[in-house]
Amino acid sequence: MAKSIDKLDAAISAQLSSKGAIASLTKDQFLDFIDLVSGSVKTNLKFYTDTAHLEKQMKEFIKPKAGEARKSVIFYQAIYKEMQFASKKAMDERFMGAIVDTLAAYAVVLDEVAKNIDNIFQNKSINLFNTKVSHAVVFGMIADAEMFCKFVDWFNTLMMSEMIPALPGILPYQLKYLEAAVKVVPALINRVVNGRFNSTFVAGIMNYKNGGSDVLVVNGDNQSNAKFAKIAGNVTDSDIESGARGINLFKKIGDWWVTLKDEKMRRLRAERDLVQARVQLLKLDLDGMDPESPEYKKQVKIIENYTALIARLDQKLDKYYNQ
Repeated sequence: MAKSIDKLDAAISAQLSSKGAIASLTKDQFLDFIDLVSGSVKTNLKFYTDTAHLEKQMKEFIKPKAGEARKSVIFYQAIYKEMQFASKKAMDERFMGAIVDTLAAYAVVLDEVAKNIDNIFQNKSINLFNTKVSHAVVFGMIADAEMFCKFVDWFNTLMMSEMIPALPGILPYQLKYLEAAVKVVPALINRVVNGRFNSTFVAGIMNYKNGGSDVLVVNGDNQSNAKFAKIAGNVTDSDIESGARGINLFKKIGDWWVTLKDEKMRRLRAERDLVQARVQLLKLDLDGMDPESPEYKKQVKIIENYTALIARLDQKLDKYYNQ
């Protein structure tokens, strides 16, 4: 199995040998991408907040049952069996507890990185040739947060469609993504929940910057920096491995910037689908309630507000696609 440092070296070498120009990003472009990922994190957090009153129902649904092969249950069990220490405790105490805690930590860290952008990146633009190890670690955190959000988003869509057959399910490429991501997601959760990730990440980055390990990832000969060997032991393996994933962000953000509006609309569409799923769950919750009870009337009011929100989101989507 390749060492973390070898994975980082391979990722940088792959970028250097790739066809086409290597992207150079302004801080504003980078901040826009952070904002996009942060928005996805907060949308997924809101889903769990808004469905907290249905925790018992969801917990019951996610239990494996003989003779059934619901994909959302299979994915959930694959994650749960890899949980350790605080992560496992969180999953036992609350429905998707460790997943919610991971989302909450990413929300804090993404905001902190955005606030400290000028301290983390001194140059006006960011490219592979002025990237240091500390920068790669930041890229890695953002890449991990984006991957985690996409997993949670599509997992929730899958789970909702299996709970409520009337809702649309996920597409084949989304299922394929979940099957691959479920092998990586447990390690992300354990790293975030079992450590003090949200309170130490930016401080750790600044420590790297102020120490002797923060070398450029590309040397003067435009090759992966051979000095990487010197950072082993000074930069954590998890940060180095995350940084290897993050190096690919240059091309990703460069490609994404060209289709910025389409990406924002995709996020808006995903938010609309999540709101619709909440409405369906709330309607299920009405079943068996007394129509004259305060709880029933309160629930109806919430459904009305969500329905109005769906209409507003639909208007924005229609305006964009019909312009």
